[in-house]
Amino acid sequence: MREPPRDLETIERWLQAVITEPAGIVAGLASEEAQRNIDVSAEQIEKIVTRSNTLTATQRLAIYGHAYFARLQECLRAEFPVLLHALDEKLFNLFTFEYLKVYPSRSYTLNQLGENFPRYLAETRPDGDAPPSARESWPDFIIDLATLERAFSKVFDGPGVEGRQVLDANQLLAIGQL
Repeated sequence: MREPPRDLETIERWLQAVITEPAGIVAGLASEEAQRNIDVSAEQIEKIVTRSNTLTATQRLAIYGHAYFARLQECLRAEFPVLLHALDEKLFNLFTFEYLKVYPSRSYTLNQLGENFPRYLAETRPDGDAPPSARESWPDFIIDLATLERAFSKVFDGPGVEGRQVLDANQLLAIGQL
């Protein structure tokens, strides 16, 4: 029996649910969101996505899933370059992938992607259950560094001075004389 045609919006919502699932494509196919849009199992996936000469439909979708998370991690590397340097790329990628599981992208803009990263680092610090006097200092450094870099992002993407009166050079000099 032939499947009924589906509208583009339904297919797009299904595809988004499948490829944005951190646990992978098979888990994405089984997710409530994907099933709500198109009720199809991993075994039936080729009713929706065709295979190629060399890849199965699931493998083709996995390419998009990997690319999605790689792009998000690329954005986080750009927002937290000093933290990336301090941790090295491998450890940074581990932190950011786990972060994206807990705080997935929910905004139309990637400017908000790292908003909760310092909080995530604080929530998952290895000695978080220890009394403050027994904690190591290196997690504090990592959390503070992420917080500082996030502050730079917030200022950079914050409102500008357009339409507002700004201080001129003499007014700025007068501040120093107070």
